[in-house]
Amino acid sequence: MYDAFSSMKNYKPSDPEVSFILAQGNYGTRAPLNTATGVGENGSLVMFGGALVDTGTSSLCGPRSMVTNIHSLIGATIMTLPPLTFTINGIDYPVPTQTYIQKEPLGYCWVEGSPDRPGWRLHVSSLRFQVNTDLMDEPETWILGDVFLRLYFSVFDQENGRIGLAPS
Repeated sequence: MYDAFSSMKNYKPSDPEVSFILAQGNYGTRAPLNTATGVGENGSLVMFGGALVDTGTSSLCGPRSMVTNIHSLIGATIMTLPPLTFTINGIDYPVPTQTYIQKEPLGYCWVEGSPDRPGWRLHVSSLRFQVNTDLMDEPETWILGDVFLRLYFSVFDQENGRIGLAPS
């Protein structure tokens, strides 16, 4: 008889490799964003600025100009959406296409937030990208919410002012 528990107690997962980033800001959640790539000419759009790792945000939020560029470059076909890679402190954190698409129950997909009409929804291609309106004083800041955090364990080390990320 197969005993699943017995086989599990001998299993020892390898220790995750956590990469720590020195945090900036009052709450210790801001990380320097070296680059984010994925959409644009020749398959790459390079974006610089900062990034907030935020457990209270469900999507990826970015600067108005960059989100607008991404929306205009993707067209209306989900099958051609590229994966995105955020490079933080020299380490690549890929975000596969299927993680940033949100499909509605009727089969529609959506993009939320238009540069000219907040709250606008388009039922063609779906990106869980929003224009970052909360940090208008930080125009080059991305918010890496649940879309990102589902892929990476996060450790908020407030005492040492750093954030740790490891593949989940």
